[in-house]
Amino acid sequence: MAAPKYSVRDVLSTLFRERRLILWVFLVTFGIGAVISFKLGILYTAEARILILPSRQYVLNSDVGELTNNFGMGDERIIRSETEILKNSTLVEQVIKIIGVDRLYPAIKIEETPGALGRWLGQLNAWLFGSDHEESSSLAISSSVATAEHKQLNQAVVQFTSKLEILPVKDASVIFLAFSHPNPALATEALNSLILGYLNFRTSVFGVSRSKIFIEQRDSFSQRFGKLEQDIEAFKLKNGISAFADQKSLLLRQQAEINNNRMDSATRFKEVEGRIEILRKQLTLIPKNIPLFVDNSTNQDSGDVARATLVTLETRRNELLTKFNENSEFVTDMNEQIAKLKQIVAAALPKKSDSQRVGRNTLYDEINADFVKQESTVAALRAKHASLEQQFATVSSQLIQFDQMEKQFNALILERELLEKNLRIYAQKVEEALVQEEIDRQKMANVRIIESPQVPRQAKNLRKVILIFSLLAAGLIALVLAFFKDFFRQVVITPEDAERSLGLPVLMAIPAKQ
Repeated sequence: MAAPKYSVRDVLSTLFRERRLILWVFLVTFGIGAVISFKLGILYTAEARILILPSRQYVLNSDVGELTNNFGMGDERIIRSETEILKNSTLVEQVIKIIGVDRLYPAIKIEETPGALGRWLGQLNAWLFGSDHEESSSLAISSSVATAEHKQLNQAVVQFTSKLEILPVKDASVIFLAFSHPNPALATEALNSLILGYLNFRTSVFGVSRSKIFIEQRDSFSQRFGKLEQDIEAFKLKNGISAFADQKSLLLRQQAEINNNRMDSATRFKEVEGRIEILRKQLTLIPKNIPLFVDNSTNQDSGDVARATLVTLETRRNELLTKFNENSEFVTDMNEQIAKLKQIVAAALPKKSDSQRVGRNTLYDEINADFVKQESTVAALRAKHASLEQQFATVSSQLIQFDQMEKQFNALILERELLEKNLRIYAQKVEEALVQEEIDRQKMANVRIIESPQVPRQAKNLRKVILIFSLLAAGLIALVLAFFKDFFRQVVITPEDAERSLGLPVLMAIPAKQ
């Protein structure tokens, strides 16, 4: 036979048996809740909302360079950070000190200092042991007073924090603040003081004076830049440089011009030397004196004409050799004409003269005058070429010196450009930091108060809520304790309990005497 299951009768019998326990537990629990509800009284809640905007405080910027990318925190992390700043116990202490513990929480009293008995014992101690013990006693009393005030402040902070709500609004960059107090004016004043203290506190947290650091760096770069400018001017003055690039370009042009003149002079010098050599050979071939008048018994010999023409052609041939090589067409034609004239001269019969008159050969004098002139020209060209060589060597030496100085000069210019760039960067950062600090001083940061605390017009009465909650909790706790006691009892009361416990049917039950 299966053991009977629990039924409604069993539940009702258990409630009837434990009616006293249920009643007492219910009354005690409900009484505690009622006392708490009447003790809390009426609370007024002041509310405010703060908008948090993105700002540079939450962005990592590159101070010197612009190579690194900016790194910014997300909106959720920014809101959580600002919420933690608002929850700072230091702000709560400042608010309580501004308003006063006595005004905000008059129920919190400072523990009384030693009374008449304590003062009498202190005077007796001073009379017996001297003024030092009196001072130590007064210091001990002052220390105890300070400790009591500190405890009072801590209790006020705990109560203030319990009535303060700071919650981030979902899906918005807004923080909701609420503070409850029996006095609506004090609730509003406390929340206003908290917000003002928060603005000042976050300014001290984020308002690190970066402008001072930037100004120091800017002044340092400015001094280094000024000193480098002096070094560059001293370098120019020492080496006689006014404009480095222009002077070097001028020297390069001078070197090119001198080199061209030098090459032209060398070419002209070789031409004149060749001319002199030809004239020297002609002077050896042409006689100084020639017959001026011949009284011939026969007709004038044609050989004289051929010889004169031969000399003229040879002169022209030597002139052509200065301009063309021996295989040139002009030189070849001239050689053929000279060869024919030589044949004619060789075949001509000697003249027979009866009398003749000898005088200076004008051709020889002309060639000799030209020879003297060319020698003077070659001397002038030699002097000019030597001067050009000296000028070219001087300019080349100056260019070598310029090349050596160019490395030092370029290093100074590069350093000046870097210093000038850093100086501009830090000057800009100084201006930005000063503007940002001024904005922070005027509390024009990323915080906007979109709803200021107003004096609450309607109070939040929690008595009904607490009474209803106490009623439900008292009934639940009483029932749980009753069934818990019935579950762990070791006495069988009803026949059904016996059947469930033993697994055997009950044949007879004798009721207990009432």
